[in-house]
Formats: sequence, structure tokens, C-alpha cells
Amino acid sequence: MASSKLCVVYFVIFVCYQRGYGSSAANVVQNNDFRPYPKYDNYLDVTKKLNETVLQYPELSKFYSIGKSLQGRELWVVQLSSDVKSRTLLKPMFKYVANMHGDETVGRQLMIFLVDYLLKNYGRDERVTRLLDTTDIHIMPSMNPDGFENSAEGSCETKNDSSGRTNANGVDLNRDFPDQFDQNQNDHDYITTGRQNETLAVMTWIVSNPFVLSGNLHGGAVVASYPFDDSGTSRDCCEESKSPDDALFQSLARTYAAANPKMTEGSACPLEKFKNGITNGAMWYEVKGGMQDFNYVYSNCFEVTFELSCCKYPNASELSTEWENNRESLLSFMEAVHKGIKGLVLNDHGDPIEAARVSVEGIAHDIVTSKHGEFWRLLLPGTYTVNVSSPGYTSSQRQSVVVPENGTVIMNFTLQRLPRNASEDMKPEVMTHPLTNAEGFILPTSFYHHNYTEMENFLKSIAATYPSITRLYSVGKSVEGRQLYVIEITDNPGHHEPGEPEVKYVGNMHGNEVVGREVLLLLIKFLCENYGTNDTVSRIVNSTRIHIMPSMNPDGYVRAKVGDEDGVIGRENAHGIDLNRNFPDQYQQTKDNRVTEPETAAVMHWILSFPFVLSANLHGGALVANYPFDDNPPGRKGANPTPDDAVFRWLANSYAQAHPTMHKGLPCPLFTYDHFPGGITNGAVWYEVPGGMQDWNYVKAGTMELTLEIGCTKYPLAKDLPRYWSENREPLLQLLDKVHEGVSGFILDKNGDPVRNATITVSSPTIGALRDVHSAVDGDYWRLLPPGTYSLSVSSPGYITKTIQVEAPSSGTVNITLEKTEVTELNPGRWSRIYDFGLNENVAPVHGYSDQNTFMQQLQYLSLQHPDKAEMRNGVLRITDEMGAPEEGKLHMALVGSLFSSQPAGRELVLRVARHLLAGIAKQDPLVTNVLKNTVVVIVPGANPQMYDGSVCNPPAGPLDSGEAINPAVRSLLGVLNTEQPDAVLAVGGGSLRFSVPNAELDTVNEAVIKMLSDSYSEHMPAIKDCPATAVGNERWMNAENQILATVYQDFSVPMVVSHITCCQNPQLSQLTPLWMQNLRPLMRFISATQQGIRGRVVDPDGHPIRTAVVTITGSPRTVSVTKNNALFRFILPSGTYTLNVSANGYYHISRNFTVYTEQLTELKVELQPIPGASYHGYKRLQKLMLHLNSENADISKLYSLGKSSGEKDILVLDIFPRQTSGSKPIESLPTLALIGGLYAEPVTTELALRFAFHLLSERNSADSGDVSRVLKNARVMIMPVVNPDSLLENVTDSSEVISGSANSKNSHGVEIDKDFPTGELPKHILQPETHLLMKWLESVNPALVINLRASSVHVSVPSASGELSPLDKKALQDLGLLYASRNSAAGHANCTTGPNGNPTSAVVTAAEWNPQPGMMQEYSWRNAGVTQMDVYIDCYRKPHVSRLPGIWDENRAGLLALLSAPLISGLSGYVTDNANSPVAHAEIRVAGNQFVARTTEFGHFWRPLPFRNTEPELEVAASAPGYLSAARLLQLPESGEMHTPSALMFHIERDARVLGMPRLAFVVVAGAICLLIVILATCCYATWQRRRQTQYDKYSFMQLASERVSMFDDDDDDEKENEIFRTPFTDSRSDAKIDDDGIRPYYDKLINREDSETDSEEDEDIVLVRPQQ
Repeated sequence: MASSKLCVVYFVIFVCYQRGYGSSAANVVQNNDFRPYPKYDNYLDVTKKLNETVLQYPELSKFYSIGKSLQGRELWVVQLSSDVKSRTLLKPMFKYVANMHGDETVGRQLMIFLVDYLLKNYGRDERVTRLLDTTDIHIMPSMNPDGFENSAEGSCETKNDSSGRTNANGVDLNRDFPDQFDQNQNDHDYITTGRQNETLAVMTWIVSNPFVLSGNLHGGAVVASYPFDDSGTSRDCCEESKSPDDALFQSLARTYAAANPKMTEGSACPLEKFKNGITNGAMWYEVKGGMQDFNYVYSNCFEVTFELSCCKYPNASELSTEWENNRESLLSFMEAVHKGIKGLVLNDHGDPIEAARVSVEGIAHDIVTSKHGEFWRLLLPGTYTVNVSSPGYTSSQRQSVVVPENGTVIMNFTLQRLPRNASEDMKPEVMTHPLTNAEGFILPTSFYHHNYTEMENFLKSIAATYPSITRLYSVGKSVEGRQLYVIEITDNPGHHEPGEPEVKYVGNMHGNEVVGREVLLLLIKFLCENYGTNDTVSRIVNSTRIHIMPSMNPDGYVRAKVGDEDGVIGRENAHGIDLNRNFPDQYQQTKDNRVTEPETAAVMHWILSFPFVLSANLHGGALVANYPFDDNPPGRKGANPTPDDAVFRWLANSYAQAHPTMHKGLPCPLFTYDHFPGGITNGAVWYEVPGGMQDWNYVKAGTMELTLEIGCTKYPLAKDLPRYWSENREPLLQLLDKVHEGVSGFILDKNGDPVRNATITVSSPTIGALRDVHSAVDGDYWRLLPPGTYSLSVSSPGYITKTIQVEAPSSGTVNITLEKTEVTELNPGRWSRIYDFGLNENVAPVHGYSDQNTFMQQLQYLSLQHPDKAEMRNGVLRITDEMGAPEEGKLHMALVGSLFSSQPAGRELVLRVARHLLAGIAKQDPLVTNVLKNTVVVIVPGANPQMYDGSVCNPPAGPLDSGEAINPAVRSLLGVLNTEQPDAVLAVGGGSLRFSVPNAELDTVNEAVIKMLSDSYSEHMPAIKDCPATAVGNERWMNAENQILATVYQDFSVPMVVSHITCCQNPQLSQLTPLWMQNLRPLMRFISATQQGIRGRVVDPDGHPIRTAVVTITGSPRTVSVTKNNALFRFILPSGTYTLNVSANGYYHISRNFTVYTEQLTELKVELQPIPGASYHGYKRLQKLMLHLNSENADISKLYSLGKSSGEKDILVLDIFPRQTSGSKPIESLPTLALIGGLYAEPVTTELALRFAFHLLSERNSADSGDVSRVLKNARVMIMPVVNPDSLLENVTDSSEVISGSANSKNSHGVEIDKDFPTGELPKHILQPETHLLMKWLESVNPALVINLRASSVHVSVPSASGELSPLDKKALQDLGLLYASRNSAAGHANCTTGPNGNPTSAVVTAAEWNPQPGMMQEYSWRNAGVTQMDVYIDCYRKPHVSRLPGIWDENRAGLLALLSAPLISGLSGYVTDNANSPVAHAEIRVAGNQFVARTTEFGHFWRPLPFRNTEPELEVAASAPGYLSAARLLQLPESGEMHTPSALMFHIERDARVLGMPRLAFVVVAGAICLLIVILATCCYATWQRRRQTQYDKYSFMQLASERVSMFDDDDDDEKENEIFRTPFTDSRSDAKIDDDGIRPYYDKLINREDSETDSEEDEDIVLVRPQQ
């Protein structure tokens, strides 16, 4: 029995050993929770799965993206570590990267398994726990998600076209990295330019993080491949290219291979044999531009490539096996990161040294320290000598170290700083990065002037690329409608982090001063690219909220000219106003700031919306840092320092000294008289600027702003921009850093709650008292201070002032706690002087409550005392600034004394409020003045004039103390409210200590408003205690109060609250003064709270008020009619984002989101566009309307220009398409339907096209949209309201003028566009710009159907003008036309008398029957472009009376929609693709027996019309394209004529491999044979010719003529001489015999000497060519 048990034990041990438990990892216990599953996760699965995993383990994991693929997929990385939120110092970073080749998928899925495995086993498995505790692991499952999505499971080899392996650009990412052997390897542009998105993202990730070890997982073999992959010799393979760490790399590769049973064999795949399963990369095959070499050469990281499977994309069923084969290898390789040495490199002050070089003797590969001074150096066991060096420091002593078999040795080094002179100390330190260029950028940077569109695209691109640290927003628009963009850069964009200061930079305030604009764009790029890699940049971004506005004056920029040194063109905005003279001035009003410009208003609102601490305004034309004040009081000249003069000088000096030349104070060449000591100046000393922005910042917002003049030339050439950037980069960074110098912190009460708007007063003996600053919403404050000792005092009403001593900058964060003080503890007289402007009558004892007459007399007295601020009207006192001036833009707030006769104290308090307000504005108190400038405060004595006269605390209700609407007292109150139309109502009552609000069911908006107002009161009340039970009184007045509140809410939808301030309804007279002292601040806070919300104006495109507009806020039932004069509206709202809805008869409804900020009134201007059909549109109004339509529907539309007309007007296209989602088809692949108008001077067609666009967009979400829904879900619609804008009447009016008669389509060149198309009938001519653009559009877009709107009749004209239509096409076009005509009863029956050819014979006619003419667009579309164009005539008149437009739309709407949707329900539709399943563009589709040829789009789609009721059972359809073999198919037509979907055909056509009708191979053979024959024949001919030529040369020679100079042809008596010539024997010229001078010499005789030649040349002898005798 014992032996059997022992056997069982042995068996278990054996099994465990075989399963891996007996290996070196014997302590590993597999967690049963983890199971690899047989499925590949696609991109969406991975995103969801990893996100869910990270959410499940937030303390161990983090999910982030390093960038996006070419097709927009995130490159996800999962970080795993026990301290994932903040890496522990010296904890090494490890990474796995998989799926670099998209079709090599095993590693991809194993990484997903590995994440799950590690997280589930942490805390359960000792080995896994140790890994996560000691290693910072980063896992990227897919570097090429686009390629993966293009790969197919089961494909063991890469496709022939490499798709799937490569990225979406067809680039192999493992050949795309910089290669070490390239000659320009150290050139920044080479390193970054032309790289793929994925490559750049991974390169940046690698060099931005101190990774120590990495594994790159591939497929297609089973081996561990180590560097180098390339040798630089251009070999293909078979020779090793060893790195300096070759032995270490071999050990690392063996670590992985030895634990993988297949890999260690070395022969897992056919024809491959690797010793021990490892190989040097170049020995296997060379890879130029590989990632593993890049890791080693350009960073500290050692990377090995692991090929995991013979099949690249095996079936998912094999994944479990692959996991088992690789699990141990994956773990062992990660553990290898803990080999060698690691440590810190510090300076003699204990600060880390970044980029110090760590060298190991005998290994020619150094590594550098991280930004924290850390280093890790992987080494094999052994003894080494190590030293460290860094520029500016003495090198370390050489230290010997013994590296053990297991574990890491820690070595720390301290370097001594080298002495340097003072000038070097002043030189700013420039932080560099291994991959940054000389300008500090990582990615390629082009220096050029950005126009508005380029700037907009740049900012949008930055925001999309760096969403975690940026937010792009607009603060408003310029005069001409350009956005005033601001980009926010911080680690938590979109939120103010308490305690984090906010800084802003503004450029291009003067449109022609452009250096600031470009420098700020470069600064944005620099900050974003260097975040996370540059310590200075990362610290600034993490601790500061930076707002950058590159261009405050984009309209001026458009007008400015390149090369402007000191001009003024473009300086001002589009209204001709200098924006730096347009701000409210502290001393005077000028012509330049009398009216606030849109840009100024937007920037002022922006400034007041954020707690900006520091700011800079970048200008050009000088070189100086300018600080406030810029202006002087009238009559004063010279310097005008601020209370913060010392602080401003300190800030200005910091910029000037960091600038290489500014600090010298030298003048610019054009202004030699300027001199700025130290490069800084007080603005008023230089020249006075009334209405400047920097003074307004300081005076009104408390923001410290400098004006930086950063270049002598205002608009320099682009080639100079690198210099400007280089000069200003470090100064801009240093100024950002200055915001953290001084003292900052939080002002809190003893409960830890923030104290808002507390006053912080700072002074010192040397610089005196500085200007007060105030705490922000969260109680945070910032006080910039130069180094020194200061006295800091904090005060706030209701709190005891606290004073402390601080030291700048060493004090840093200073939090101050204030203790509250009860106001009632103060002497009333002193309290009045402090808080109530010394109004003794408000605190003096009273001898009785005022009756109605006395109360009214006191109100009347106040109105007489302050006639310009108060008036009595209809029994109420109205108080506001500038009484008598228009009030429609002001908020109205009603303050009701009391609702019941038994509560007289409320009436006394509102009387005191009236006195306080009028005294405050007389004394120009900022709070009161601001309130009364924007508000009309209405003092209502009370609902019940019959006040109780007695001493009982809670008297019984009076006869009029009821809440019924029939009660005269209630009616009177409702009448006042109806007259005044207040935006909020506060009643002051007694009988309890609480707030009463309407008990009706409140909407969310009013509920939030009431809470905000109630909180504003209660937050400043003394601590509320419960009233004694006996003091509450009866319930009657409480019920009545609820009734009144409900009635006010139901009748007016305005917030009304009642503040009960005392337990007694009728408190003793002695309590009035304490009650007033307790409630003044809450009452004023309530009134101030009504300043928060929105105020706006509704106008038409011409800026005229739309007085019929009504405005609502989504979520609130309140409907506000705009004011009758200026169309103004207003709402009180809590802070937050809302949707404003504005509508008016005859105008488009508009919904706009807006944001309300705390204690701010948001100003809005709402422009409504007239609905087409309600008026005619000139060209400019048409532009505005189309911009509006596009902006309101930006998710499904795009507005652009087709190009310029001959008159330089844009031909606008509104492109409408289905809403795009992740799975949507590309817009360009959808069938395109087009509707155009305005080809002729027919305004009605333009209006109908606009109305059609509006209808499509406004009905997009309607459940009953029918044809609209079908079109918008399945097609792309392009609407061009006026394709010939030159013919559009610019000043089209809505007068009774009616334009009839025939129209022309002439452009500004006097050419009729619809007679200009090259249809074959016209002689060759130069096409008009409009014609060319429309032809190009037809060719590139190839719309399925074009509807061209016309006038002068009511019918449909179909092709063809030539009359050549097959029966099939004629019937098809007839059916299309009837789709429209059958829905318009006037079609064919309009009896028009205005057309050129009378009335058509039927509702649908061909162009040949109706007004045929050469050069028509319709004919060109049909015959030349393969596009079906229907000309739809919609009315007899070109410009009918405006009142008829709605009726014309109603008549045409259904017909046009039906016709437009025809390609979606009828005809023949399909796609043409090649044998690779790629679309074939511009293929021709022919139906046998028909002339019309349809053509495919870029995506291979086609459509052509067919008859609705088919007369033929089948059609033969052929597809052909140049370079392809034609294909033909039979189309079986349904017998029924029902229209639901088009008939569909798919064509797959093959590329035509034939040449001259022969197969390619046969052609090559034949062509080769012919060429060979030609060569042979040519050779033979040449040889024959050469022989004959030589023979001729042998038979001819030159000889002298007779010396007697007698012609040989003279027929005289001396024939003997002539015969002698021919008898003279010829001696062989090639013989060596000497020839007599008189003999005959051939012309090539070599024996002719120099003397003979000279003699011959001197004699005037004739030479003839003779044939010698044989």
C-alpha cells in the first residue's frame, strides 16, 4: 500500500516536471482565471478589451496612445507596474512591440494575452508580482493596426502586393527607420522627413522614454534575431554585422529561445536552420531601416526581434499552443532587464544631470542618463571599468565593478561643475534632445508665413495630434467673420486646476506685424513636440495653463504686404480701427475707443473669463520690452509708472536679458533716435497709447501684461523667420516660467472652504505698496514678486484681516486661513463707514415702521435727489446708471419689500438697499457701478400696502394676506411684474430663517438659476439657527406665499425667491439695524449674481435687428421676445454650457451652444439667415447663407468653392453626405446627386436651390422625411445655387419688379456659359473659366444625376439636343422626367408666355424639341461626360414676385425630391473592379444597341437610367477601360415595373496583358526575333556598304591640272595635251616609291612633306578627281 502511494507521488512529480514546474521557474503557479481563447481581436475589440482591463486594474495599469496610424487608428500601449501612476526612481522600463507587419499576428494576440495574464496573476504569483513590482512594462499589441485590418486569417505568406504587411501607404514599417549606415544619419531632416505616421510616433516614443530592453514580435519564421540587421555593405545576407554588445545580444536572444521548445531547436520551419534558435540579423538577411537597430543606435534601448511562428497569420485555433510555447520566454526576457548596472548621476548640489554619458571600457557603445539622472547599463556577468562624463562637468573617476550572475549592481556618480565666467552664467541654457534639430523641433518644421486657412489648419492639426495637452477654442470673430482662435496648452486642458496660474500670449494685434504670429505658432509646435522629452517644457506645461492667440487681427493680416518694414497697410482691422487704441482707457475716451470693435469685445470678455496672472502682447517694428502705463492723464507727459513698476521692470528685464540683442537697447535702423537702456521702457516714456490693451489688462483684470516689440521689420521675408524664432524661443519660455516666481497659494476659511475675491495687499520698504490682487473662484491667488522680503495682508468682508511676512521666491506657496467676524460685533457707525458708505440713516434708531405714504415719500425723495440714477414710476423706484437712456439691454431685477402686511422689516431693508445703491454709484464704488451699468433695480414696496401696526412677533394674517390672484394686493404685484418684466425677483420676509422657492415642478434651468441666486444670498449670511417652535406662527401666510411664487413662475417663467431673515414676522424695531448689517452683503451678492448669464442681440445678415425674434434656452419653458428696438434679449444663468434657440418668421431657426462663466455676463450676437423663398439673395447674402447652413450642419456637410468665375467670384458647392461613423463608406464612394441653379440669370432658380438645401438639412432628423431620409442615408448631394455667379444680380431686391422673357447665361466676359461647352458643333475656342470648372467637376466627380434648374416654362427637358436617342434611352429619360412632372400639376400645362419658344408640347420633351443650341451643358454631360442631366424648368418667370417664392417651392418640392432620388430606386447601378478587387475608375459602361456611355467614378461606381417598366427581358451590358479586357454580362430585368432599388451589376475586369493582340510572352518572343533579325540585316548591310566604299576609295585619286591652266574641257587644237592627261600612268599611292613633284599624287599621300604642302597651298592650283586606267 505504501509503495503504491509512493508511486502516485512520483507520478505527480514527474507530470509537474514535464508541464514546466520543474524548470527554473518552479515556483510559478498558473492562475486558473486566465485562459487564452481561440480568437483574434480586431482593432475595436482590442480597444474595448484593453480599456476594460485597465479600468478593472487602475492601480496596476494605464492605457495610452502614442499617436495614430495613417487611417486614424490609435497606436495603443498598456503600461503595467505596481506604481503605474508615478514610476519609482531607477525602476527600469521594458517594452514589447508586436504586429509591426500587419499580417504577422501571433505576437499581437500574445500581447493581449500577456496583459491579461500579468494583471490576473499579480498578488497571486510570486514571479509575476516581482516583475510588476520591479519593472515598468509597456506593451504595444499592434504597431500597424491598418495592416492588420487588411490581412486575412489563415494566410501564411504575405500577399503579392504586400498589402497587410505594409501600412496603408504601402510602406514596410521595418524598413522605414533611420539607418545607421546612411551618410546623412545625423541630419535631423533625414531622420524625420518622409517617415510614416506610425514610424514617427514610435521613434518619438522610443527617444522620449528611457527604455532599457525591448522585444519586437514578428512571424514567418521561428528564431531570435539580434543586431545589427544591416551592415552598410549592400549585401543581401550571410555575413555577420556585429554590434559592440554582440555577446550581450546573443545572451539576450538565447534567454528567449531557450525557453521556447520550437525556437531552441532551430529548425521549426522548412528550409531554415538556426543554431540554438538565434541569429545575427545581417547573417540571416539584411534589413536596412529596421527598428531594432534604431533602438540601439539612437536610444539607450537594447532590442531583439523574435519571429514566433512559421505561418504569419495562423488559424486562431493555434493561439493556445503559441501561448504555451512563448509564455515562459516572454517572462524570462522581461526579467533580463535586471542585469548589469544602474544608478544616478548627480551634480555637487545633488541635482540630477540629464544626458550624462556612461561609458564602459572595452565596449564602444555609451548610454546617457534620463532627465532624473538615472542610467541602466545591461552587461554580462564579469568585471568592468565605468566612467561618466557630461559637458560643463569634470569627468568621474574610473570605477571598477563586478557584475554578478543575477541581479543589478547600483553605482552612483557625482560630477563637479566646471567654473564658468559671468557671461556664460547669463546665457540661457538651451535644452536639447537627441532628435531635435537646431531650432528645437523633433518633427520637420517649415518656416513660412501662414495665411488664415493655413493657420486654422495648423491649429486644428496640433489640437488633433496632441489632445491630451491641448484645447482649441475661439473667443469670437473678427469683423469679417474670421475666428479669433486660442489654443490652450496644459496637462489638463479645458479645466482650471486650483492653484495653477494662467498665462496668455497674444500676437498679430496689428495685422501687418506678423513676427509674433509666426513665433507663437512655432512656440505652440515646440511646446507640444517637446512635452514629455524636454524637462523644462514638461515642467512648464504641467504647472501652467497657457493660452496662445496667434492672431488677434486676422482681417488686417489679409491686407498686409510681405516686406513691410514700417508701413500701416493691414495694421488696423476691417473697420479701419487700431485695436491697440480701442480698449477703454483709464483717463479718456477717444475717437478710436468710442465704439468697441468685435475683436476688442471678444478679447475683453476672454480676459475677464480667466484668472490670467501674466500676459505678453507681441508686436513688431522695434526691439524692446514695453511695460505699463502706456498713457498719461491729460496734460501730463513723461513716465507714468504703475504701483507695480518694480515688478514690471523685473519681468521686462527677464525677457530682454534672455534675448540675444534686445538687452543692448540699440535702435532699429529706421528709428535711430530710439534708445532703450537694458532693452526695456515704460510705455508712456516711449510714446503715449490711449486705449491700449496692456493698460486695460492691468487696470480692469489685474493681469500683468508686457508689450514685446520683437523685430525691427514688421512683415519680414519668410527666410528671416528662423532667426526670429531662435532669438525669441528662450525669452518666451523664461517669461512663462516667471509666473511661478513670487508667492501664491489659497485663501481659506477655518473650514477649509475657499474665500473668493479676498484682497491680497503686498508692500515692502524698498518698493512700497503694490497693487492689490484678489483671490479667484477657488480661493487661489498669485502675486508675482521679484526677490525680496514683503509684508502680505489678506482681507475680506466678514473676516479678520491677517498679515504675515513672506520671502520671494523662497516662500513659494503660502496658504492663509481667515477667521470670520460677526458684523453685529462692530459699532453701527463704524460698520456704516466701512460697508455702507457712511449712511447713518440706514443704521440710526427708528421709532416705528413706515406706513405706505411715508415709505413712498422716502422713495420719491431718493428719486429727486438722484434724478440721473433713479425715478419713480407706477409706484416703484427704478434705479440704474444713466436713467433715461435706453434700458433694453439691461437686466431687470425686482426687489420686493414684503409679501404680507405682517412682515414690515423687508420693506425697511429694501429702502436701505435703494439708499446704498445710490450712494455707491455717487461714490463710484466698483461693485455698485458695475451692477447699475448693466441692471435696472426695481424697488417694490410690497404686495400689501396695509402694514401691520403692532408689537406682536407673529401677528395673524391681514385681510389682503392671501395668495389668490383675485386678491388686489397680489394683482398689484403681478401688474408691476408684468410692466417691468424682471429677470429675477427677490422678496424679503420674516417668520423663519429659510428660503422659499416655487413648489411647482421647476424646469432644470430655472431650478439651477434659483439655486444659484439662493446660494449667493445664503453663502454670505451669518450661520442660520432654527427658530423657536413658538415663533413660527400660523400656516396661512406660508400657503399664500407658495401660491404667489407659483403664480409668478407660471405667468412669467422667471425665478423668484423669498428670503426669510428673522424668526419674527414683525421683529422689534431695535432689530432693524442688526438685520440690515447682517443682510447688506447677502443682498448685494444676490443682486450681483443677476449679472451672470447672457445678453445678446438678434440681427439679419445686414446687421439690422430682427424685432420679431423669440429666444429660448433648451431645458427652460421661458420664451423671451426680443426688445422692440434693438432686438435684445437677456437671461440670468448659472455657470455652465447651454443651448440657445432663436427663431423668427421668415428666418432659419438657429441653435447655438454658449458658455456662461462665473460672475460674467456673456455677450452674444445672433445672426439669422432668411429662409430662401422669403426674399432674394444677392451674391454676398448667398455666401453668408451657405456659410450658415454649413456651420449648422457641419457633421454632414462641407462648403467649398469649385473655383473662380471669370469675374473672380467663387462658385460655391454645398456638399451634403451621410453622417460619418467608424464603419461608414468613404463619402467619395457614394453615388453623387447634384442640383444646380443660376446657370442663367434666373434668380428664382438660385432661390429654389437654396430652399432645397435648407429642406434637406432641416428635415434630416424628421421621422416623416421620406425621400429626404433615403437621399441623406445613401447618397452624396452637391448643391450649387449659382454656377454662373457673374450673372447673379448683386442687388437683387424683394421689390415688385418681375423679370420675364428669355434669359442669358453670360459671364463677365460676355460669353454665354450654356453655349460654351465643346459638344462638337462649335469651332475650337478658348473655354471660359466656368465652363472649364464644370467640365472638370463632371469628370472628377462623375455624378449619377444632375438637375439643372431653369425658368421661362414648367416642364422637363431631357437629352439629347441632337435628337439621337435609342428607344431604351428615350423611354428611360421620359420616365425620369415624369417622376418630376407627375408631382407638379403645372408641368406641361403652365401656358407660359415668357419663354423663347412658347410652351412645350408635353411635360417632358427632349432638348431637340425645346430650344436646341450648340454648346449646351446638358448635351456635353450626356454625350461627353457620361452623366445624365435633367433640365427642370420650374416657373414661367426668371424673377417672380417675392410673394410667389413659397408657392413655387411647394409646387416643385415633391417633384424635385422624387427626381433626385431616382438613382437610388431605379436604373442600372454597380461597380467595376479589377482582378485585385480594386476599383477601376473611368471605365465605360455600354448597353448594347444604345449610344449613351456611362462612366465609373474614382471608386468604380456607375449608374445609368433604365425605363421603369421594362419592355425587354434582358440587356447585354459591357464594361471596358483602357488597359483592361472588356467584360460583358446579361442583365435580367424584373417583369414588374416596381421601383425599390436599381438593378445591380458587378464587373470584374482583368488587365489586358496582350500586346498587339498577342499574349505578352508571345509578343516578347516575336519582337525579340524581329529585333534580332533587324540587327543581323543591319550588320550585313553595313559590312557590304563598307566593302564597296573601300573599293571606291581604291579607284579614285586627286591630280594636278596642267600648269598652263588650260581647261581640260576646252575643245581647241591642243587635243594632244588633253589626251596625254588621260594616258598618264598612275603609280600606286600606297607604295613607298618617291613621286616626282610633277607627277600625280593621290590626295592621301603620306609622303607629302611640309614644304610640299606649303607650296601647294600657296599655288592657285585646281584639283580634279579622275579615274585612272586599269
